[in-house]
Amino acid sequence: MVKKGRKEKNLPRWFAIKLCQDLTELNLQALAAVFNVEHYSAISKAVGRLNTLMVEDKKVKLQLEKLRDCLMSEVKI
Repeated sequence: MVKKGRKEKNLPRWFAIKLCQDLTELNLQALAAVFNVEHYSAISKAVGRLNTLMVEDKKVKLQLEKLRDCLMSEVKI
């Protein structure tokens, strides 16, 4: 079940937002449209919360790194 609300940690969504921000050239407004949020500041806040959580919990940071590695291994340039 996906948790919703301002106080909930929605790690899959935060990971998706962070990876899209890191791996694309989309700005915050474009990412807000992609993730169907009303204001681009929600994107910035989600990334900020994830960054804070990664400092507190190294397992979360490792999960994000593994996801990034998997995505990048699929990219052929």
